Amino acid sequence: MTLAHEVGHACKRQDIYVAGGGLSIVGEAVEHSKMPMDWANGYHPPGMTQDVVIKRLLMYGDPNVSNTRIPRGNIYGIGDTNYMFKTGMWNVGLEGISPPEDSK
Repeated sequence: MTLAHEVGHACKRQDIYVAGGGLSIVGEAVEHSKMPMDWANGYHPPGMTQDVVIKRLLMYGDPNVSNTRIPRGNIYGIGDTNYMFKTGMWNVGLEGISPPEDSK
């Protein structure tokens, strides 16, 4: 999974975390607004939390966890920009990945 995760970075996908920089989303409920392009693409049982969803993703930023899910769109969680952690929607999915332009 490490190779696939690093390919994700090469495709400009970001790491996503459930905690960092004094922030935490552990225990927050799964909601449509936190994964709008993926709401209907999987079953999210009652009581499932956003941290459980994130820990299933390929771009989850823990190298000790092997994950395989690639969402269609951005996902709410914790990410970092220039080593500053913040909550928000993070580019961890397929949205925006396109093949290189033909260089004719």
